Amino acid sequence: MPLWPHAPGWEVVEALEWATSVQEAESDAQRIAARALPFRTLSAAFRFALPGSALPLPSLAEAEALLREIGAGPVDLPLWPESVAVGDLAAGAVSAAFDTAHGSWQVGERAALRARRDRAVSASPPISAVRPDGLDFAAPLTEAIPDAIAAPVRAGRLASAAEGAATPGVVDLNIGFQVVGGPLVPAPAAATLDGLDIFDGPVLAARQSPLAFDRPARVTAGPAGPVVAEALRDWHEARGEILTLDAGAAARWARRGWLHARRGRQVAFWAPSLRPGLTLAAPLSAGAAAVTLPTPPEPDQLVGRGIRLSEGGAVVHRRLGAWAPAGAGVVAYAIAAPGAAFTAAAAVSELRIHRLDTDRVELLHRGLDLTELACAIVERPA
Repeated sequence: MPLWPHAPGWEVVEALEWATSVQEAESDAQRIAARALPFRTLSAAFRFALPGSALPLPSLAEAEALLREIGAGPVDLPLWPESVAVGDLAAGAVSAAFDTAHGSWQVGERAALRARRDRAVSASPPISAVRPDGLDFAAPLTEAIPDAIAAPVRAGRLASAAEGAATPGVVDLNIGFQVVGGPLVPAPAAATLDGLDIFDGPVLAARQSPLAFDRPARVTAGPAGPVVAEALRDWHEARGEILTLDAGAAARWARRGWLHARRGRQVAFWAPSLRPGLTLAAPLSAGAAAVTLPTPPEPDQLVGRGIRLSEGGAVVHRRLGAWAPAGAGVVAYAIAAPGAAFTAAAAVSELRIHRLDTDRVELLHRGLDLTELACAIVERPA
């Protein structure tokens, strides 16, 4: 199987796509998974030198020949979004030392190795052992690789036509590859509330969609009778978007694991509300059975919601129960004892139950260190 040896430019788009069949119901919806693992596609721009160019780049002719050879068949594809820096590798080296916990490293597969300054793979030795602190190669390296970058290799195939635009001496080809198979990335450890994971950032932005509320209806009409509109559920959905930025291999791997655990539009989670935050109306003791909040416009709307209390390193998540007036302009909601005391100045966030609002999510990887995710979400009933 040929290897795609070319390294992408600064940005790589990784798309994960599930398939969920959603059946509407009055109080919620049934979600049926049609795919155990997501389709995974990697898209990036690859730069090649045009004939006659003196630039130190792979030639376009070589790339075209390889693309013709691949055709619709399989190709060994370096997973560049899982790349890690492994330092200098000497000629004859039979191992590389780095943390292997945050990548798809597997015995029998290959490791793509290249110098950081190069745009092509220098070596792709088979992996004979995967240790927590490094890899062992089945054969020694035939040449030294300074300031090496390593990426796991998986079978893939072309997912799109190679298209691009030429500038003097170079051409940038935009190519998409689909990764064939691949392991289920384990979910990262996360706090939970009533059995659901709590999404706790880091969040750069959370915004509500301009047309955020939706309550679908089924409209029927007889040949000569009146039109009948019947609501399919008894609540309005509020849609929005969160934008996250993760730095480093560990955070990038954890974000991918979190997405795998969501399984597209299937698994719900707690997340900060897209609405303005809350404040405490009075201090909260460690054994308190109720939390006092300024009276909201509709106190019943907070019943069943969650809150996140944080102050001085203490972080507590609780669900709000029945409420009762507690004085002028304040109400008290029943909660389980927080186990820690908080002053009235503590940071308070409202938590609501959400799901992803799409089966396709895209991770934008910038270099080795940064990953951006813009994710559509939708609230579900508490």
